[in-house]
Amino acid sequence: MRSNGNIADSTINFMPVHRMSSDSKSLELNIDGALLRKVHIKAEGFYMYSIKVVPEEFYMFVSNSAVTKVDGKNHKILLLPGQYFILSESEETSYRFFINHTEQNDDIFFIRLNREKFKTFTESIALNKQMSMDVNMVNILSSMFDCSYENEIKSAFLQAKIIELLCSIEHQINELNKNIETFEVPAHMIEPIKLAREIMISNLKEPLSLAGLARQAGTNENYLKKYFKLIFGQTVFGFLNDYKMQMAKKMLTKDKMPISQVAADLGYKNSSNFSANFFKYYGFLPKKFKAGKLYLLFILEDLIVAFEELVLAIVC
Repeated sequence: MRSNGNIADSTINFMPVHRMSSDSKSLELNIDGALLRKVHIKAEGFYMYSIKVVPEEFYMFVSNSAVTKVDGKNHKILLLPGQYFILSESEETSYRFFINHTEQNDDIFFIRLNREKFKTFTESIALNKQMSMDVNMVNILSSMFDCSYENEIKSAFLQAKIIELLCSIEHQINELNKNIETFEVPAHMIEPIKLAREIMISNLKEPLSLAGLARQAGTNENYLKKYFKLIFGQTVFGFLNDYKMQMAKKMLTKDKMPISQVAADLGYKNSSNFSANFFKYYGFLPKKFKAGKLYLLFILEDLIVAFEELVLAIVC
């Protein structure tokens, strides 16, 4: 890392899984303190790239319609279409991004920002969280790569656009934080809320109503809704939906269960309701996922991690 705030040379390594590397055309903008990369990827392509996250920088990944798995030591998340991710680490950490693009050609953006150069924004936006992006963000990024200015005017324009982008993100986060109430969870409520979670997991096939769940856990609906979100960071039904979708992925791939059986075991009235919810969550239908291509996005990481663990075991 250079002390003057410039970004070091790019260490992004693309490893195409389904398409050849020639299918991904990239452009870079190296601004004072920032490196932006736009990569054009084709429909139905599978890509993987790796980076090293260092404490001196924070990172953003932006995509309109790709489904992306983020795999690192401290974060393993699934980014759905229309979400972006802000990443920051206190020590050098390796990350892999598994990108699946299913419906149309698109551009993805990867941004590295020098922490010292943009320290005004660091504390408020480098929060290691995924966010829903708005049209303004995409417009800002597109205008930067479409810029026709030259020399000093171009440099000034790009610097201004970087600040505008960060201001837009900071505003979005501040608006979200305004809506978050802070409460302490009473000690006597912790066990009932944890019990409610276990009851939900044990009754996927015949899910309880919120009132029924509260009764079985020994509390009431208001306390259940309020303290569940504080303890687990999700609403009751938000958690249940996430859990069902993760189970659905396992049932369809590892267990090779038919879609109708998965729907029944997860408490859906019919396969159509299950398929609609699966599509809303993952961005594609379960029959397409089960057909054989899309599941690679989810199992590839497991294979790589298993291989690395095997190598470490042999070495040690």
